[in-house]
Amino acid sequence: MEILEFVEKVLPILLIIFVLVFASIAFLRVISLFLINQSYKKYLALKKVSKKILPAHRKRFIKEEEERMREKLDIPKANSQMKAEMREQKMRQENASSTYEIIESQDQKLANEELNESQIVDIVKPVGFWTSMILGQKLTYLVQSAQSLNKRGDKGFWAAMIEAKERSAGRQHSRGR
Repeated sequence: MEILEFVEKVLPILLIIFVLVFASIAFLRVISLFLINQSYKKYLALKKVSKKILPAHRKRFIKEEEERMREKLDIPKANSQMKAEMREQKMRQENASSTYEIIESQDQKLANEELNESQIVDIVKPVGFWTSMILGQKLTYLVQSAQSLNKRGDKGFWAAMIEAKERSAGRQHSRGR
């Protein structure tokens, strides 16, 4: 009996909840269908307007005519096309500027050669602690022997410096006896 009384009390409430949920789902479906239908109508209207503004099929043009159409419709150019045009302009400018040549006098050539020629005269005393610790004791000897080796031959400053360092280490002597 208690079960029947419980079912009699709960059943109407469950039935009302079921009907409300079913009605709300049906109502939401009707509203969503209405909104989708309205948006589809707007889409069709925009499609008709766009067909009037934009041509459906474009004709194939020659490159020059295509450029004119692009300018007429205000369509931007591709980045690679812009780069190619800039490269072509540079080439034209270089070709135009290369039609003449500046002839330098002998004095100018000698002055340029003197400026481009570099000579290492000496090495500055090391500043850091470890650098001065490693190089400081032998630096003056190395520089003097490198300069004397450089005067004897035409090896260059750094080649003479390396040879002087090898000599100071005693590597010029043969190891075996």
